[in-house]
Order: sequence, then structure tokens, then C-alpha cells
Amino acid sequence: MSGNATVGRALVVRMVLPLPLLSINARRVMHWRTQARHTRIQREAAGWYGKLATPELPAVNPSPYFTGRVRVDVEVRPYPAQQRPDDTALWEAAKPWLDGFEDCGLVADDKQFVVGALTWDKTRRSGEIMFMLTEDAP
Repeated sequence: MSGNATVGRALVVRMVLPLPLLSINARRVMHWRTQARHTRIQREAAGWYGKLATPELPAVNPSPYFTGRVRVDVEVRPYPAQQRPDDTALWEAAKPWLDGFEDCGLVADDKQFVVGALTWDKTRRSGEIMFMLTEDAP
């Protein structure tokens, strides 16, 4: 966030950590049709998790929950046997998830998202990912 910006709305979206992570490394070895299927599934799942996190969103033609820039902080709790990928791979894999948040009406355009902090909690290996979305008030 910028130095003297005030904070608007905030929201936490918890979801199951999707596998495979669709990073550039995974896409090199995956057939394009398989990649497209995983991307669609992960995007739709993220949209549903976003809807569950915001019950006040209207079902038809919702106005976006966030109207300004939205900082995205991520906490990952990997699966028990999962090795930690590098941070860049996780941000690459997050593209369909952020698109899913746009689909469900959290933002009007995924260009509103600003990359924030990424933390790994290896003490709680539950296969979960949490998005802390914080809006800069206009």
C-alpha cells in the first residue's frame, strides 16, 4: 500500500490449495488440453470460494465488492508431503484464482489486484491457501 493511503474494505478468502500448481514449469510438461481443463476448474473453484466469502454479493449483476486497488497477501499452508515451490511459481499459478475472483464479482477487472506479501506456514500443513484482500480507499 502507498504511504498515506487509508484502508477500505478487507476480505479473507480461504480455499483448498489446488494441485497441480499451474506455473510455467508445470505448463511445459502438460498437454495444452489438460492445462486448459485444470485452469478452468481452478478458476471456477476460486469464484465459488470468493462467493462463499462474501454472502452479501447479490446473485444477479453484482456491483464489484472492491472498487479501488486491492492488495493481495497470500498465506500458503502446503500439503504434508508437498515441497515448497519458489514464490514466483506460486504467483504465476495464482492467475486463474484471481480471474475467478473477478468472475464472482469481487473486482470489476483483475488489473485492480496488486501483489502483496507471500508467506508459507509449514507448521500447519493442511493444503490450504488464504488470500487477504485489502482495498486502498479512494
